Amino acid sequence: MLRVAARRSAASLRPTLSRTSVASASTVPKTWGKPAEGPTFNPDYQTEFRSSQIAEGGNGWWALVDIPEGVRLRRVAVAEGSLVKFDSLGDLESAGWDVDDAVNYGIGHWKNPASIYFLNPGTAMNHADRTREASVRYIQDEADVMEIWTTKSVKAGEEMFNEYHKDFAPCPWYDTLQRERGNVPVSQLNADIEKMYAKK
Repeated sequence: MLRVAARRSAASLRPTLSRTSVASASTVPKTWGKPAEGPTFNPDYQTEFRSSQIAEGGNGWWALVDIPEGVRLRRVAVAEGSLVKFDSLGDLESAGWDVDDAVNYGIGHWKNPASIYFLNPGTAMNHADRTREASVRYIQDEADVMEIWTTKSVKAGEEMFNEYHKDFAPCPWYDTLQRERGNVPVSQLNADIEKMYAKK
């Protein structure tokens, strides 16, 4: 996800959590930093997470083969454990995750904006700002389920992008938490990037 360039990461901007600090050991295994493998990925169209072409963009999602438009690349669901859901700040704190790192992967669901969700494994995909074309889209027609579909043909060796502000719903309590810590929630990243362009 395109996160690094737009984040305000100064330690002085990050207060401690309101209830408890980040735990020394996670009680829920974090979902990101894993390879693009497992039953949630389409076995007919291999992909991988590796360094993005975007400077300071972290990892991106790359096609290893040609992928046609209209292909479902992933399906994740809370009931299957491939989508992790937190309903409150207390739930997120109890997981013991690094909240500042989690900003890169926490996304809202349009059917339930009161909760924050994390794909398992997390999808390392960058944002299609005005200089890039989105090649995939998150579909959230079903509660606690997300699917990722191609919206254009993708060539082998091409990095894939999605539009954060269209695919990810806001989650008020989570977005406020991240903003207070000097981070930009992914659902709000496009607006911050547009402000950067406007200053040029």
